[in-house]
Amino acid sequence: MRIPKLTIKLLLTIALVAPFAYADSFQNCVNNWVIEPGVYDSNGNYMKIDYGICFQKSYYIYVNGKPMYPWIFLMGVNTDPNERGGWRVTASGVNDRCGATMQDVRIDLLSNALYSGLLGVYYSPVPGRTIDDSSIRWQSFGVTIDLRRFGLSVSIEYKWQDMITKNETRVSSLTTSRTMWDRALATGGLYSDSAWAWKFGAAALVDVNAGSVRVVYAARTNYWKDQWPYPCTYMAYAYDVTWKV
Repeated sequence: MRIPKLTIKLLLTIALVAPFAYADSFQNCVNNWVIEPGVYDSNGNYMKIDYGICFQKSYYIYVNGKPMYPWIFLMGVNTDPNERGGWRVTASGVNDRCGATMQDVRIDLLSNALYSGLLGVYYSPVPGRTIDDSSIRWQSFGVTIDLRRFGLSVSIEYKWQDMITKNETRVSSLTTSRTMWDRALATGGLYSDSAWAWKFGAAALVDVNAGSVRVVYAARTNYWKDQWPYPCTYMAYAYDVTWKV
């Protein structure tokens, strides 16, 4: 897994646009989105990770006597199998023989920030089936931080839409430093030759006086070949990013 070291300077006046077919919406935070080039494996399968944050410095809460900003960390994962070569994305749920369509998708906080139950349900998508049929449609997702419980009459919010069919999500790790998902088509093979682009988000508390926050955005995408003996393969990639506070 290649993990390039990057330092991203946040510009309050610039919001980078995500390479998805819809417009995300956000309130009380500044959207910063980094678009990265995709990568191919030796079989011609493709994956791509984009990442970002929706940050703000107007509101903070105290945790153990320390002021903390609520921020929302975001990533998008794209997968596209080499259909001409007989490759398909996996498509029978998170327990597919070859692994979930997108597996071990994670946002790891390595310094100066933490995930906390103080923020309520701080991540999206949440576990379960999102729709229960085989049609393709747009589905809404989002992360909302309601600060009214802390005496502030505002919410910090980031919402997006993903195009999905029957879709299954498992949250495989929730700790103060890691949020990790397995997300999969659950169609019994339908649409398994298609490209998909899905987004993930999680809110965290960031130390006001930290200076920077280090985060790893990572994912694995799984594929199978429609030819005996139906082999499996996967791609895994990550970015190690430092955001300035």
